Amino acid sequence: MKNEIQGVVEEYFTKPVRNGSFLHSITVNGSKYSVFSQDDKRRANEGDTVAFTAEQNDKGYWNITGNFKVVKRATGHQSGKKQAYAPKEDERQAAIIRQACMGYASSVVSASVNAGNMQGMSTDDLAKETVRIAEGFFFPYAKSGKKPE
Repeated sequence: MKNEIQGVVEEYFTKPVRNGSFLHSITVNGSKYSVFSQDDKRRANEGDTVAFTAEQNDKGYWNITGNFKVVKRATGHQSGKKQAYAPKEDERQAAIIRQACMGYASSVVSASVNAGNMQGMSTDDLAKETVRIAEGFFFPYAKSGKKPE
């Protein structure tokens, strides 16, 4: 059964999923709705009034179907821009990326140690090398696709 939904966006976030697409999750009138997309571009911001059609799936989740329309933009932000508190989410995502990068860098250093390429280095030097590799190679690429020079 399809429902016509209209209301004010209370929460909106996107997250990547395994197949390269993105889950968009939006809370309107206290209920959560979601849709998958090939990009992570926000279609609305918190405070915007939106209208869309939603259908409940077999698992009880509400999926956005058909057109998603911003009826009225909230004042105080520009179209497509995140609101002031969104950087906390960006910081959280950056911390997750950094953790993964440190894990990969640690694997590189560990393999180098096991191959005998870092003999004589202290534990502190190995830790510094791990951070250098993570910051210089993995993190820039994971964050923005910037390849190391």
